[in-house]
Amino acid sequence: LILVRLLPFGDERTTHLLFALSAASMVYGNVVAARQANIKRLLAFSSIAHTGYLLMGVLSKADGLQAVLFYMFVYTLMTLGAFGVVAIVERSPADAQLDAWRGLGYRRPWLAVLMSVFLLSLAGIPPLAGFMSKYQIFYAALKAGYRGLAIIGVVTSVVGAYYYLRVMVYMYFLKPLGEPEEDTPAHGAHQDTHGHGLSHPGAAQHADAPLGGPAPQGTPAFGALAPVQAPAPAAIATATAPGTGLAAIPARLDYSQDAGEALEVDDPHNLVGDTHEGPQPAPYLGVWLLALLLILLGVFPSLATAPIEQFYGAYLRS
Repeated sequence: LILVRLLPFGDERTTHLLFALSAASMVYGNVVAARQANIKRLLAFSSIAHTGYLLMGVLSKADGLQAVLFYMFVYTLMTLGAFGVVAIVERSPADAQLDAWRGLGYRRPWLAVLMSVFLLSLAGIPPLAGFMSKYQIFYAALKAGYRGLAIIGVVTSVVGAYYYLRVMVYMYFLKPLGEPEEDTPAHGAHQDTHGHGLSHPGAAQHADAPLGGPAPQGTPAFGALAPVQAPAPAAIATATAPGTGLAAIPARLDYSQDAGEALEVDDPHNLVGDTHEGPQPAPYLGVWLLALLLILLGVFPSLATAPIEQFYGAYLRS
């Protein structure tokens, strides 16, 4: 509203300036945000694109200014919610990387659902409030005769939907980095009574031989199999179980190719935000309320547009 008061909208140069700023902001913000691998930087650069949508509404004057007020209100809710989820999930700077959000939908399902609501609303997907706010902006631009600017806005919105949905792909369709794959025995390997696989090429043939009978011709005797070389006892990291004096077996060992040392590996499932403490109640409740409000305003936009029209009418009369 201050911008409307200060700028001479009847001047053709002002119109051209706002048109150029709106188009440049939408293109630059969405293209740069699509290349980000950090979710904070992604949201930050996407705000430049949303500024371009707002300038489109400012350029559309009367009808557009009401759409701008509704858009600013909805965008504030979406941004607060998205950054709120990031703040809850983040435990270190590395947690802001998109790779750290892999599999969040399975480890922290409710936080992933909340983040999905905010991302879909930012992308302008119905029936969320982000769709209604963008619809009003584009409708006002078309009504004011800025068809070319509206087309740029629609195309860049598709680019924005791409990188917002990409975060959801990371949360629901990609496994966390470092997650161990399911161990499957090699083809032809024989499982002994202790569950260890024997990858010797003649192991399967020995298994098929009758008990106590001779080994098939052309294969070494079973006792001639080369034993598997085990790591040195000093290289195995073990811990003493409390109260028993017995050595506890580590969960998983990683054998270094350079030094040949066996090192205990941290639990790969304890990734971004995956702690037993859980989020604090206050911010967690806050993002839930923001998500529900976005859904409510998407279904019933008049809950916000009616007060905005009254406020804008009172502003014009003043």
